[in-house]
Amino acid sequence: MGVSASAITPEIEAPDSPVKGNDTSSGFPLQSADTKPNHSAALGGWAFGVSDYSKHKDAAAYVAMWLASIVSTLAGVPAAYGFARLKTRGMERLSLWILSNRMLPPIAVVIPLYLLLGQLGMLDTRIGLIIIYSAFNLPYVVWTMISFFEEIPIELDEAAALDGSTILGTLCRIMVPIAAPGIIATAIFAFILC
Repeated sequence: MGVSASAITPEIEAPDSPVKGNDTSSGFPLQSADTKPNHSAALGGWAFGVSDYSKHKDAAAYVAMWLASIVSTLAGVPAAYGFARLKTRGMERLSLWILSNRMLPPIAVVIPLYLLLGQLGMLDTRIGLIIIYSAFNLPYVVWTMISFFEEIPIELDEAAALDGSTILGTLCRIMVPIAAPGIIATAIFAFILC
């Protein structure tokens, strides 16, 4: 145990060693007193690796994550409403199949997705990220929203049908406002899972 702890100690201290001062108690006595300019020069003038490009790249990734959350929520809410209200033969099996897609480890589909996006010319694009993130988040959104819609009394659907509302009209005018807190929470969790 003592040998393994002493073997990994340099790796633990190494990442912050260029920014430490001339302190010899850290185990690195050969450091110069002024390491920040050296570190910045090694990164091509970037101040500790943060450049304008990486700031824009991060912003683009966040935009893609938010758009993927919105797309998966917009697609998942009507699907969840259908699973919760339209009870037909095989609907429970289909909803379990959707849940099993969420259990698929993402590493299992990395190479096929890479090849597919490469053939479609979507590698390194925001639309490719949005499609992938939406596809991975859609089962989560559907499964979570099914439970929200099942908690809403079915009598509201029946009353809307008596008033002449269609299924889509009932969803948009009655169910979405009632389930809005659940929809917002699900969208936030979908963003976190991106």
